[in-house]
Amino acid sequence: MNEERDNSKETGKSALKHRRKLQWLLLLLALGMAIRGWVWMPVFITGNSMLPTLHAGQIAGVNKLIYLFRLPQRGEVVAVWTGDDLMIKRIIGLPGEEIAERDGLFSVNGMTLAEPYVQFRDHGKIDPGRVGLDRFVVAGDNRLQTLIAIVNRKRIIGRLRLDH
Repeated sequence: MNEERDNSKETGKSALKHRRKLQWLLLLLALGMAIRGWVWMPVFITGNSMLPTLHAGQIAGVNKLIYLFRLPQRGEVVAVWTGDDLMIKRIIGLPGEEIAERDGLFSVNGMTLAEPYVQFRDHGKIDPGRVGLDRFVVAGDNRLQTLIAIVNRKRIIGRLRLDH
């Protein structure tokens, strides 16, 4: 009879240990999901639109908290949610600025934008236009293979951390 009680106690202790492990695992999973959703998330780089800064196959981290405290700045590489996909682009135009492109060179308020990170330029032309409030102009660093877009601030989910 004592053996049965001892086995019962051991089984109870074992079940309690498993329950505690499961609780810790669920807590860690919830914490990980919260961090990914609101603080930081990894992204896998695909495509060539950000060459030479980012290469296909790289993994980068997106800081999702930074823009709670300040607005995105020119030159920052950001993650932009399109509604279906995430695209990685660089901010080249800010709200209220006049942006134009001629022969692959962007100008902001009439001054040519210094972009030392761009090695591959197109020969496109975009007539001058003013960026709307709460909107940003974004483009990839590889201007031969990129989308140039005007995005709403709400679509910019965070800034990439670039380790060079």
